[in-house]
Amino acid sequence: MVYLDLHYILSLVHFIHDFIGLR
Repeated sequence: MVYLDLHYILSLVHFIHDFIGLR
Protein backbone atom coordinates (compact mmCIF):
# COMPACT_ATOMS: atom_id res chain seq x y z
CA MET A 1 0.00 0.00 0.00
CA VAL A 2 2.85 2.35 0.82
CA TYR A 3 4.41 1.65 -2.58
CA LEU A 4 1.14 2.57 -4.29
CA ASP A 5 1.01 5.85 -2.37
CA LEU A 6 4.57 6.63 -3.39
CA HIS A 7 3.72 5.96 -7.03
CA TYR A 8 0.68 8.25 -6.78
CA ILE A 9 2.76 11.06 -5.24
CA LEU A 10 5.46 10.60 -7.87
CA SER A 11 2.86 10.85 -10.64
CA LEU A 12 1.40 13.98 -9.07
CA VAL A 13 4.86 15.58 -8.79
CA HIS A 14 5.57 14.73 -12.43
CA PHE A 15 2.26 16.32 -13.47
CA ILE A 16 3.06 19.50 -11.51
CA HIS A 17 6.57 19.59 -12.97
CA ASP A 18 5.12 19.35 -16.48
CA PHE A 19 2.60 22.10 -15.69
CA ILE A 20 5.37 24.42 -14.44
CA GLY A 21 7.63 23.54 -17.35
CA LEU A 22 4.85 24.30 -19.82
CA ARG A 23 4.49 27.78 -18.34
